[in-house]
This record gives sequence, C-alpha cells and structure tokens, in this order.
Amino acid sequence: SGGSKLELTPLTQVLLGIAPLSPKKKTDDISYFDGSLNDSQKGAVRFALECPHVACIHGPPGTISRYFSVFH
Repeated sequence: SGGSKLELTPLTQVLLGIAPLSPKKKTDDISYFDGSLNDSQKGAVRFALECPHVACIHGPPGTISRYFSVFH
C-alpha cells in the first residue's frame, strides 16, 4: 500500500492470460550445431526459435527435448 505497482513482464502477462500471444517470428536461415538432427528434431528447433515468448518441447529420452531446458 505504498503506492507502488508491480509491473509484469510480457511473458508473465501472456502466461496469466492478460495479454495475447505474439505472432510467430519467421526464421528462414538456421545453421544447426548438431548435424545429426533428423527432420523432426530440426522442426522442433525451428518451432522454438519462432516462438517469441516461450516454447515447450516434450519428447521421449534421447530426442531433441533433452537439449532444451529453458529457451529464450
């Protein structure tokens, strides 16, 4: 009650449903660090890079999901 107002980050606003998701950002040219990724794994990387706020990648052990813990 000191008159200060908590400012929420854009990500927090999206997660709380206060603000809408931003549109995806098109990513054209990607250089993959790991040359052994298959097309599905490359698609997961592209998906994560194109999401402006947060991306959740879930998969069984030994898949691309093990590369990501927090992205962006």
